[in-house]
Amino acid sequence: PWYTSAPAHNNYANALTTSETNEGTKIAEMEEKPVEALILVSSNDIKEYLREVSSLYGWDFETAHRIMMWESGGNPKAHNFSHSSKDDSYGLFLVNLYGELAKERPSSERLLDPKNNIDYAYKIYKAEGWYAWANCFNGNRY
Repeated sequence: PWYTSAPAHNNYANALTTSETNEGTKIAEMEEKPVEALILVSSNDIKEYLREVSSLYGWDFETAHRIMMWESGGNPKAHNFSHSSKDDSYGLFLVNLYGELAKERPSSERLLDPKNNIDYAYKIYKAEGWYAWANCFNGNRY
């Protein structure tokens, strides 16, 4: 399998779910549910999970993968801190927890789990689009 099972921190994990509207349109949602965490075990597993999320929810895989590689080089344990640029980012998509952002986002521990980071990056994308990673678009670096 592309993952191993392990108890989630505090017995909760992020879970992507879908629901259908009356018109039959699928809506992707993220919620925290009491489930076992899925821990991805290799870079190929990470890419496969990203491809699965992209396919399931219509997230452009190529763009998501390029951004992930630009941000962290595919390192799920990446961490970037800079007080001057107000950055305290974690994981594959370098999700920022600086200042007030830490109150509304998952903990650094959760974001260092590749699956949780990909799932939360998708949630950010749904709310803000690719502009959340605007630094990747400066000069078409991604």
